[in-house]
This record gives sequence, C-alpha cells and structure tokens, in this order.
Amino acid sequence: MPTDEENALIEAGIASDADTYKLSAAEFSQLKRVGKPLAADSTKARITDALTSSTHFQ
Repeated sequence: MPTDEENALIEAGIASDADTYKLSAAEFSQLKRVGKPLAADSTKARITDALTSSTHFQ
C-alpha cells in the first residue's frame, strides 16, 4: 500500500491527466477480474516441467 505521501502524488497524477479519472465506489464494484483464474476455479490439471537437470545442455 502506498504511503500518504505516495498516495498524494498518485492522486495529483490522476487529477492532472485529462484522459483518466478516479473510479467511484460504484464504478469500481462493476469491474470484473480478467486473466488467470483463481486456483480454486481452475479446471486445468497442474503440470510440471518435464526437463530434469540431466537433460539440460552443459
């Protein structure tokens, strides 16, 4: 988490950029997670690296 000083710099940067704004709590609550699913939601089986130290080029 940012310190109060860092947060003030972040807020100033947001305020000075005409192409962005700080989301309201209502807007923030509408966001959806993207990217990798959480481990509990994953339907894929976990795999490991098949290479061992003996197969690496030396």
